[in-house]
Amino acid sequence: MSAVLEEENNEQLEELIQLVQAYNKKIGETRIQDYQPYEFQWKFHNLRDINGAPAKQKFLQAGNQTGKTTGAAAEFTWHVTGDYPVGYTGDKLENPRAAQVSGVTNETTRDICQAELFGDPEDPNALGTGMIPKENILETYRKPGIVNAFDSVQVRHKGGHMVTVKFRAYEAGPKKFMGHRNDVVWCDEEPPADIWSQINRSQIAKPDSVVLCTFTPEEGMTTLVNQINEELQPGQGLVHAAWDDAPHIADVPGRREYLLSLFSPHERDMRSKGIPMVGTGLIFPIKDEDIMVEPFEIPAHWKRINGLDFGWVHPFATAFAAWDEQNDIVYMYAEYTAIQTLPPVIASAIKAKGAWIPCMWPHDGMSADDKGRDRSKRRTLEDEGVNMHESWFTNPPAPEQKEGSGGNSVEIGLLEMLTRMETGRLKIFSTCREFFKEKAQYHRKMKGGKTEVVKLNDDVISALRYAVMSLRHARTEVIFVPEMKRRVGARNW
Repeated sequence: MSAVLEEENNEQLEELIQLVQAYNKKIGETRIQDYQPYEFQWKFHNLRDINGAPAKQKFLQAGNQTGKTTGAAAEFTWHVTGDYPVGYTGDKLENPRAAQVSGVTNETTRDICQAELFGDPEDPNALGTGMIPKENILETYRKPGIVNAFDSVQVRHKGGHMVTVKFRAYEAGPKKFMGHRNDVVWCDEEPPADIWSQINRSQIAKPDSVVLCTFTPEEGMTTLVNQINEELQPGQGLVHAAWDDAPHIADVPGRREYLLSLFSPHERDMRSKGIPMVGTGLIFPIKDEDIMVEPFEIPAHWKRINGLDFGWVHPFATAFAAWDEQNDIVYMYAEYTAIQTLPPVIASAIKAKGAWIPCMWPHDGMSADDKGRDRSKRRTLEDEGVNMHESWFTNPPAPEQKEGSGGNSVEIGLLEMLTRMETGRLKIFSTCREFFKEKAQYHRKMKGGKTEVVKLNDDVISALRYAVMSLRHARTEVIFVPEMKRRVGARNW
């Protein structure tokens, strides 16, 4: 008798489980109808640009787990299905045909974006339990080599046509983003600069398209983050969101405090508020126009100084600076870069700006030149008539300390340059294009719990740092005779 009762109970339990699964599946298939946006999500959906028009590029910079991905998935669904909710005043697509979803890696794109849009990738029965209703999903195509990942999906639009949704990962590089003309793009996390450039090109080809970018600024104050926070362009809109804006975190007692305890102190503002970490990101987060000036004739009484950064495979660079000593303003008025160029050619370019100008150079100038000759890099240029300073670069010494005791700390020089930029005492001629290119990419990153300067594409900046930190050696014009300098042992020409 007990065996019969046990079998009946098992049957009833199995029937109950099936009912619950069916109910959950039905609920899952109506996610987009059940979506109730938070206040910041609704603001993101209805973003306007600086001119009051619906934004074409929408940015949501937020803390982790605030709901930024859910919000973007919902709006992406509206665009590709054509079913916009009542009260939506953002940009609407009339006849979309191509859409793209992008994440950092193929795996994160699958596990985050694909899951939000189409359902759990690991469950074949979950298709249609994401934001895009099952009735709108026509065909799916797998991505080779990535388990359970979609390469593309055909989605039915209410207009009767199909929209192709493609999945692409940043790790694949910019070539995978070239040539695509998309009506809507969703970037989950901030894309690298070269890929962002390709996305912008796509929007040029399709000016009515919409780009959604949802991210937590884990890379710090990058060029893109700096631009949208400091100077939004026409067509762009930005919303910030923190844990306090997300009821599923803010309204749960102790939840916020617990989550904060999981992160290091230097990460907490970034994780909880979407604020870039201090010490990472752009080293000079200053708008170009705030330091850029049009060229003018340098007054003869201003002192001059050059900075050199040696290079062969990577560029040799020179920064030419003039110092308005009375107002303590440094002007970088010219630059010169060269790759795999012989010393006589380099020397000629430097002397053309004034052979008398003192040139500051780093310690590696004492090593042999890059063509295998015995002479040092410094001596090679000096023999060509360049007015090389008598000793390698060092920062200014402390008061009462002897010359040369200041060391060569990079951070001291970068802080001095940034301070001068912020106070209007370092200006760059608009013709110094290489400097502005380097400035846009010059950044710090976290490594082993510490920040470090990324020493790439910093040749002109390094040369300018040597000049700015060597103003004590700057000179007004004098007659310069290299042979006489060596013969009489003159100092600091």
